[in-house]
Amino acid sequence: MEIIYNKIVGKTRGVLSKDKRNWIWKSGNKKCSEEYVLKSQASYFQSFESLLINIFEKRFREHVIEFNPKALRIALTRAMKDVRKIGADLDKVTWDKIKRGDYCPKCGSKKE
Repeated sequence: MEIIYNKIVGKTRGVLSKDKRNWIWKSGNKKCSEEYVLKSQASYFQSFESLLINIFEKRFREHVIEFNPKALRIALTRAMKDVRKIGADLDKVTWDKIKRGDYCPKCGSKKE
């Protein structure tokens, strides 16, 4: 299994790999080794959209400390920040793994 992404964001280490049909996402505590995280239970996704929604939901729950408007707003902001960072990183590391048309993730322009 080829590891496409292995990074620590916040309190969590995320590892992304791919099989023939699915993106495979595994996550664990940031203190855990890569080998330990790879042995953990995997989540399978057919699209990046569903992968990022799942990551957002988990990050939001992780950041919720209290159930009041201010705490929820802070948790939402932190979860969005985490997902934006992970999404931008995944955009770069998966460039040659999926077809994207003429879009270049580095400069944002069309290829010629």
